[in-house]
Amino acid sequence: MENCKTCQEIKKGMKRVLLETKHTIVSIPQEPHIDRQDGGHIMVIFKRHICGCWEMNREEREEYFNVGVLTAKAMIEVLPKAEHINVQENGNWSLNALRGPHVHLHLYGRSRDSQQQIWGEALSFPKRDSKFYFEALNQEEEKQIRKYLQANMVF
Repeated sequence: MENCKTCQEIKKGMKRVLLETKHTIVSIPQEPHIDRQDGGHIMVIFKRHICGCWEMNREEREEYFNVGVLTAKAMIEVLPKAEHINVQENGNWSLNALRGPHVHLHLYGRSRDSQQQIWGEALSFPKRDSKFYFEALNQEEEKQIRKYLQANMVF
């Protein structure tokens, strides 16, 4: 879609891609919601512009959620602080835009000793324009997660 930021990023080539499949792109966000020291943040982005997973056909839905589960497992296996993964499909920040949201999953690693997102509590985020973003995964973590995803993709 012409005025969708996510569609534009997909078209020009996303940065820090961990895996690309027929229907999805797994990437490290440039503006993570969870610091790498608190468990990390990875996104699974659906390539086609749709507003929610209910618009996917069976093949697309299976791939989208299988990639999400595999990525969550990679985070648990690779990231030392990620003891649990919250999987969220938000889209709230673009609900009022004419184009609507571009469906994607957020995978948030959770750590018992997190200082920002307290273990056992719901994730909380400041207002979008507050620029609250944290440190993204480093290059070695990126390399190890990419390697895990490539080695374990069986669908």
